[in-house]
Amino acid sequence: MALIACKLCGKSVSSRALACPKCGCPNILRTAQQPAAAPRKNCVDCEYFGMDSSFACNLCELQGEPPKSSNLRSHSQITAAEQSQLQQGTPPSDLLAQISALEIDPHLQELFTLIAATPISANLLGIRRFEVDIPQLRHFRTLRTTGVIDSSQALLMGGFYYILHGIWRKGVLVIVLQLGLLAALLFCIVPVQIAAVIGLALLQLIVFASAKYDRYRQLVLEEVFWW
Repeated sequence: MALIACKLCGKSVSSRALACPKCGCPNILRTAQQPAAAPRKNCVDCEYFGMDSSFACNLCELQGEPPKSSNLRSHSQITAAEQSQLQQGTPPSDLLAQISALEIDPHLQELFTLIAATPISANLLGIRRFEVDIPQLRHFRTLRTTGVIDSSQALLMGGFYYILHGIWRKGVLVIVLQLGLLAALLFCIVPVQIAAVIGLALLQLIVFASAKYDRYRQLVLEEVFWW
């Protein structure tokens, strides 16, 4: 396996990858070996599926129309062949284009790209465990969480973190659980108070570990969920 330079952003990319993990630009060396398929495009000029948030083509800079939502698919709509690409660490190019079109922090975009490219092996109370050990996707390693899967903001804000980012259902559920545990802490007997303290700590750790993945579910997979 050799490394080549992406023709769009210059980042080093595996010669086996179908697209650049940073900008989504197709790998010509690899795509030339793939069987021809019906084109999916945003850009009417160069047919590159990678337009940015201002709907300008990232490859030829042509100004175009916003991509239709039907062209941007969730994981549930990905074909078996593309699922195989995901297992090999290469998410479909249109999913990469959807992530790159989000007007969010670049660190979060990079994290979303890693999440899209890494299969999940387990899910415990909303905390996902990934099949591949990638430093950015490890839980509880550090409180300095810029660009990694955990969120120190969520640890401090609890359910209000979800409300702030428009994830209303889970935000309301977390706040209700927090209020119930606080009530038990204030008005119940000592054994219940101890259990309430443990419950509050566990709830905050779950929010800390799952908040950014929940934002991925909201922004990329377009899920509506309570937990």
